Amino acid sequence: MHFLHKKAEHMFIKKLTKMSPSRIILLSAVVTIVIGVIFLSLPVSQIVPISFLNVLFITISAITATGLHPIPLANFSFFGQCVITALMQVGSLGIIILTLLILHTFFRPDQSTKKAAAELLGVKRKRDTKRMLIFVVVFSLAIEIICALIMLIRLKADYPLGYGFFFSLFHAISAFSNTGFTLFTNKAELNSMEPYNDSYIILGTLCFLMLFGAIGFTTIKEFVRYLGSLTTKVRYRFSLSSRIIWRTTFLLILCSFMLCLALEANHAFAGMSAGQAAMNALFYVISSMGNGMQAVSSAVTKVASMLLIMVIAFIGGSPGSTGSGVKTTTIAIFFAALRSSIRGKDHVILRGQRISPSQVTKAISMITLSIPFIIVMTFLLLVSEGKITLLDGVFETVSAFANLGMSTGITTDLSVIGRLLICVTMLVGRLGPFTLIFALRPNIPPKERSASKKEKVQIP
Repeated sequence: MHFLHKKAEHMFIKKLTKMSPSRIILLSAVVTIVIGVIFLSLPVSQIVPISFLNVLFITISAITATGLHPIPLANFSFFGQCVITALMQVGSLGIIILTLLILHTFFRPDQSTKKAAAELLGVKRKRDTKRMLIFVVVFSLAIEIICALIMLIRLKADYPLGYGFFFSLFHAISAFSNTGFTLFTNKAELNSMEPYNDSYIILGTLCFLMLFGAIGFTTIKEFVRYLGSLTTKVRYRFSLSSRIIWRTTFLLILCSFMLCLALEANHAFAGMSAGQAAMNALFYVISSMGNGMQAVSSAVTKVASMLLIMVIAFIGGSPGSTGSGVKTTTIAIFFAALRSSIRGKDHVILRGQRISPSQVTKAISMITLSIPFIIVMTFLLLVSEGKITLLDGVFETVSAFANLGMSTGITTDLSVIGRLLICVTMLVGRLGPFTLIFALRPNIPPKERSASKKEKVQIP
């Protein structure tokens, strides 16, 4: 009997090692969703009866770090809200941690494995995989708990200390994981933070969490090393990938912040002081990178601001982060390729480095695959929900694909088909950036690969 058990375990591991990382990630997501549905379907998780479809929708939304939900989270008990909190944490870190564990445990550290890890999180050696795994877990838990305690300074005036800490921790995890769930919910604003849009402590802390959740763990680790080098004579030099991420993220936030403030200063932010308007504009922009929390109602924002949100959300976070979207590095490579094409050059230069053709191809493929998918899903949603407007359909689809979580208020009124379409869109949006990295990876012969390494730089 023991022999049969060992043989079955050996066969399972053998099959697992033959699976591509993208298939393993997809399988793990499905298993996690099933477990989440089981726990949220328990009577102890619900205050009022909740249908299976709504439980499935919220589970997928939490696992994919989207934040859309067709019913108020207040319908779940404290235990159910704890389950949702765990799902958000698993959804944000689970895919990253699982991939690192698989690469570290089941695959030999050959060249293809090193390349796969490097493309995912900048990991170049097997021992770096273990170090990154420890860093991801420790940093995530530390920053969430510290920021929860900071927000508790403001929230303890409104809630009992015990629930106030849970409330703070829930929103800290929601912000860092880029899920965007909040415990304030009404029909128009799924993830509203309006009750605290005048609190610099709450909005400032959430902005910090959302930003660090969106820039990626490799970049964060390099930033920590840079801070440590300030006391030494030799300053730590950021990698090309991190320099591109910082530059692209900064330009995206700065330009969007100025546009948002100009559009909404006398509209959505009317009646606020200059400081409050600036804080709300910054929160609005950073949240649009994938979180989806709303400090002001989308019902009072201009259509131009909604278009700005969709563009920011489509770009999303950075490689190896808790955010989604097509990624900042993809956009940077895309525009670098466009600039090279306009100038008539046959190679792409970014920050003084030549980018390999395979990276350029993947960047262009990511965008050209994402846009048609959004168009098709929007069309199907418009067909299934005959009464919604084109703006509602496009915004809901982009929000689901980019795992944003904002809505014009139609999520609660979607039909069964409409909710299933959004579930599929959330899954594709969350898993797409990871699975496409492996699925679109070209099989370069060893000789050609070794020759190309001498003159081309790979960016995750």
